[in-house]
Amino acid sequence: TDNFKGVTLSTASIQWKWPSVAGVDGYYLYSSSTAAIVTVSSNTSYYIDSGLRANKAYTRWLAPYTGAATGTASQHITKYTHALPPDSFMLSSVTATSAYMEWQYSTATAYAIEGSTNGGASYYRIRDSFVPWQTVKLMSNRSYRIRIGAISGDNELSPGYYSSVQLATPTPLGAAGGVASPGYACASADPPDSLPVTSRAVTWK
Repeated sequence: TDNFKGVTLSTASIQWKWPSVAGVDGYYLYSSSTAAIVTVSSNTSYYIDSGLRANKAYTRWLAPYTGAATGTASQHITKYTHALPPDSFMLSSVTATSAYMEWQYSTATAYAIEGSTNGGASYYRIRDSFVPWQTVKLMSNRSYRIRIGAISGDNELSPGYYSSVQLATPTPLGAAGGVASPGYACASADPPDSLPVTSRAVTWK
């Protein structure tokens, strides 16, 4: 049972995988959160937990059995489900070089603030935040699409889970002191069904 591991599938499911062991009758799958033991047949090399909570840690380990004898157990492996981002956020105080963002706490351990200057064709990581507010740096006189992703307790960005998108255009440098007027360009937009992310590396600041 070496190389026993967990793979997060969604906010509510984790797949546990292991290589097959020759000559055994099956496997016992144990959990730190319940006394129930799952019995898996010898011709199966994975098990999927479903109905789980978002961004919650789950720990399992595996042992093969033959008849009444139980073999050596694997390492205890802990894996988090994917986190959820906030549904939306407020964008304000847009200047020539920055904007202030604020949102409600969600199930995320941290938040990935991403921006696009090509109409949503690709996004880049602006910065990460542990708190539900942040001032982000922008480039003057460019049209932005901004969204928030969720980072789980495993330091993984949840794929495909994002807040609604806000549109903003910072004012040109030197215009009215670099501060946007009350009529600055800022609006919300629903994100497309699939938006690629150019960078998923997490940098804590």
